[in-house]
Amino acid sequence: MQTLEKSAADARAIAAVLRDFGDFQVELLLKPEETTYEALAAKLREFLEQRALRHEALIYYTGHGFPVIDG
Repeated sequence: MQTLEKSAADARAIAAVLRDFGDFQVELLLKPEETTYEALAAKLREFLEQRALRHEALIYYTGHGFPVIDG
């Protein structure tokens, strides 16, 4: 599996800005097992249904794309 080093570096930089200047709670997913389609879809669903429900939320994704199969 190919890693996207520039994408990971971008995500780390954005996370630092959000944490330091935006008072955001940040969760980085950078390990290969965290960035499979299945793992990302599960984490995104959990985030939207549990943590972001009725709250403002920001999702920052950097990579080659992420297909949305169901609503």
